Amino acid sequence: MALKLRRGTNSGRTAITPAEGEPIYTTDTKELYVGDGTTAGGIKITGGVTDGDKGDITVSSSGATWTVDNDAVTYAKIQNVSAASKLLGRGDSGSGDVQEITLGDGLTMTGTTLAASGGGGGAPQVQVDTITSSQTWTPPAWGKYFKVYLYGGGSGGGSGRRGATTSGRAGGGGGAGAAVVIMEYTNTQITGPISITIGSGGSGGASVTSNSTNGNNGTVGGVSSFGSLISTYSQSGQNGSGGTTSSGASGEGISLLSLYSSGNAYQSGRNGGTSTGSGRTLSSEATLVLGGAYGGGSGAGAAANNTTTANGGTFDLWSAWQSIAASTGGTNGGNGNDGVSFTYGYLTLGTCGGGGSYKTAQDTGRGGDGSYGSGGGGGAASDNDFASGRGGNGGNGICIIVSIG
Repeated sequence: MALKLRRGTNSGRTAITPAEGEPIYTTDTKELYVGDGTTAGGIKITGGVTDGDKGDITVSSSGATWTVDNDAVTYAKIQNVSAASKLLGRGDSGSGDVQEITLGDGLTMTGTTLAASGGGGGAPQVQVDTITSSQTWTPPAWGKYFKVYLYGGGSGGGSGRRGATTSGRAGGGGGAGAAVVIMEYTNTQITGPISITIGSGGSGGASVTSNSTNGNNGTVGGVSSFGSLISTYSQSGQNGSGGTTSSGASGEGISLLSLYSSGNAYQSGRNGGTSTGSGRTLSSEATLVLGGAYGGGSGAGAAANNTTTANGGTFDLWSAWQSIAASTGGTNGGNGNDGVSFTYGYLTLGTCGGGGSYKTAQDTGRGGDGSYGSGGGGGAASDNDFASGRGGNGGNGICIIVSIG
């Protein structure tokens, strides 16, 4: 039977028919010869692929070697990954095929973004936010546990009485420090942004400019709140009272509310009086606990028929541990010093104002202003025809949030 090798279309093809018994030869390069098997005496038909770049594949060695070009295999042309949130790598020992890696605890994948979500046996992630003005706070996405310290505004101190030297002239009372509320929450209780309100400090009582007139009371500090979850509260009597012929009452109030305890903790202001102002010193306290912010020192004054210079009340509760300056009362008729803010661990705290100083025949010292949540100092009394010291302003509130994930 004759072998026919055809080329062309059905309408114009040419048939090549070897004579009966004429051999057909092939070579290792896929060349087909009809005839005597030589280039000279036969018909050569080439059936292989020529060397060269064919697009994504390069052919070499006379068609014997086919090589896929670099970067030619796209993501779309490899096998499908079996499910969402898988990584590609190799978990088995030694070299081998690529394998799918499953996400473990502490890792999450959102779209194509891989993130650490905490845990995993390492140190926890911690963020401290110190908020001093009303705003909306957004918890970190990784946060699992939150501790909130919330201080209200401190109350203002009272101003001193202005009176004749034949009568008692008392300094104003120090304003009370604000209550602090300490609470703890999980991420099932705090799930989104929280609106935080920071209470303003109360104003100190105004200086007295009329003869034989009692001092003016300070005003109560404002309430701070952490959304609808917690808030401090206002209580009558937290403001310092103006000086009279015998005294200027201090501000009073509950200082500490938390999951674990409640009660007073060195928070009240000091009573104004007709002598050196009163305060606190560390040596007179058996213990020191973190309670509410601190009340202000009282203003100085003088008893009837007495014109002895008197210092304002001084508070010193932190210098032994933190080297924080005392809330010093004024001297020689001068002002009490203002409170300062300082860091205690991850908390930002404030000290109270010192009391104003009395000196005869001159305008007298004002009470110092309190820092975060602390009370203003009382103003000093004065003789007639001279302005008494105003009360110190209370410090604004503050909110500190410790997020742990």
